[in-house]
Amino acid sequence: MSILPNLTDSQRKWPVLAILASYVFALFATFAAVATGIEVVSQWRKEQWPSARAAIERCEVKPYIPSFGRRAVSGYYITCGIRFEAGLAQTVTTDIRSLNAPAPERAIWPDPSPRILGMRAWVDQHPPGTALLIHYDPAHPLEAVLIDTDMPYAGPQLSDDAALLLTFASICGLLHLVGRLGLRR
Repeated sequence: MSILPNLTDSQRKWPVLAILASYVFALFATFAAVATGIEVVSQWRKEQWPSARAAIERCEVKPYIPSFGRRAVSGYYITCGIRFEAGLAQTVTTDIRSLNAPAPERAIWPDPSPRILGMRAWVDQHPPGTALLIHYDPAHPLEAVLIDTDMPYAGPQLSDDAALLLTFASICGLLHLVGRLGLRR
């Protein structure tokens, strides 16, 4: 006895496939939810770290060349050497950096694309001696993060994680609904 009476094999096939695909997207949504949760906790913890005013010692845009696979430029990032006082007059010198901005298809240096020009403009506006607000890990003062930064490709990335979660959950729900409606026909 068939679970889906009065439907031909081809009529039964696509709704079932849609429902199965919805389960795959539910799995993706679950992974995105876990990643979003980890990011929320990580950002919350970093916001609890002490804050300090750091001075930029140097700042530049660098090409990112992965250590594996092809040896071409796959992106660019901003790196800045900073100096700050971390409790009890302990002077700390460390680096902060942005995430990688993707390189264009044809990697050329210097890259003239708008996103890289924006990174260079930010670096030009922040010469040595410019003050930045940071949070630093009191247990490991070499680990520091920017507070409310305008640095391109830096700062909290929660909106990207949440958008991915919303996308996967929406696709999951839509596929499941389409599958269920197809089965009821």
